[in-house]
Amino acid sequence: MMKPEDALKNIKVFLGMQNEELSSLELKEHTVFAKSFEVGSKVTFKKEDEDVPLPQGVYELKDGTKTLTIDENSQIVNMEEVAEDKKELEDEAGKNDYVTREEFMELVAIVQEIAKQLSGNEEMESLEAEMSKIKTNLSEVSSALKEAKEQISKIETPEIVHTPEPLKKQKTFMAATGLPISPGQRNIYKSFNNA
Repeated sequence: MMKPEDALKNIKVFLGMQNEELSSLELKEHTVFAKSFEVGSKVTFKKEDEDVPLPQGVYELKDGTKTLTIDENSQIVNMEEVAEDKKELEDEAGKNDYVTREEFMELVAIVQEIAKQLSGNEEMESLEAEMSKIKTNLSEVSSALKEAKEQISKIETPEIVHTPEPLKKQKTFMAATGLPISPGQRNIYKSFNNA
């Protein structure tokens, strides 16, 4: 059963007379708030002075010691400690971001050995010979193409001048008035004269 003080506090919070006392927790992304950080508690964070429900996901505490799993209702599903092995691996990975000079020299030696093996290969030598033949053929074709372009540019083409044939003048028929008539008018006159 609830204590009378807790019941009065809940009523005041419900009526808006008193702000709910929330615990805070620092995540890497946000500072989150909840009544308590236990399974089933609703978690929020501040965004522009508003309490926003924390989206579903797995969040790591700022100090990296625990993870907080949130469901689609912004409630805590799980809160567990991060394994020490994982923290050690992350620390080691951060320290070895660069290759040492000795490791680099070993890699160079390996690459040189592979190159030697490939250069002694008979197939590789025959491929190189074929490639050199192709290169010489290609250079011959390219020089022949250049010569052909030069010869074509030297050919003089006669200038083409457009000379249209003169138009034949059509016979114009004059009416009794002495004015020219159109072909349509001429057909009308013919049809009346022949009828």
